Amino acid sequence: MSFWNRLEFALLPHTLDLSDKERADAVDDLWSNFLFTYLKWYEEIHVEDGHVQPQTILTKQKLQSRLREQWFKPRALRGHKVIHGIDDSADYLPNGKFTWSWIKPGAQHTLDALFDDMFLKVERLIHEESVWFYHKSRDCDQCESDGMHRFDSWYQAAQWITSFYEGLEGPGHVTQVTLKQYLTFTCSFRDYRAEQYNY
Repeated sequence: MSFWNRLEFALLPHTLDLSDKERADAVDDLWSNFLFTYLKWYEEIHVEDGHVQPQTILTKQKLQSRLREQWFKPRALRGHKVIHGIDDSADYLPNGKFTWSWIKPGAQHTLDALFDDMFLKVERLIHEESVWFYHKSRDCDQCESDGMHRFDSWYQAAQWITSFYEGLEGPGHVTQVTLKQYLTFTCSFRDYRAEQYNY
């Protein structure tokens, strides 16, 4: 079974009766959420006073443990209950709730292996394969804004950059940046026309 099929089966079993497109969209949304959460928590752990601290074995373990306990396990537990038709209101459950410890060891091992694969994949994607870009533009109403984007590949970045320049209403530019710059970035917005007319 492929990585994406394993991911869907373990975390999104409720989508298995949907159309292929709906299932693919659900997997994409789940993976995007995992990426977003990874980056957010990575930033919380590694950025101090606007400076990025290098990753260490301890910070990596801290992030991995947090993702496993707070992001992965609740979703995997929900998926396991759907697959096995487990109802939290069953009389035999202590405190009326099916918890992670009730999952059989073999199933826990399978889920742990899936999380390890997810974490390895997201680490490789973020630290080795991703391309990061800063963009700034001003529209026809003299509103200026900037932002940062992460792309999975140069091809994906090139497509976005082409559409960015094609859609410009005024001056604008795109510049490649690093993960460190991405993590410490704060977006800005300025309305030159409002400033000119004091409103």
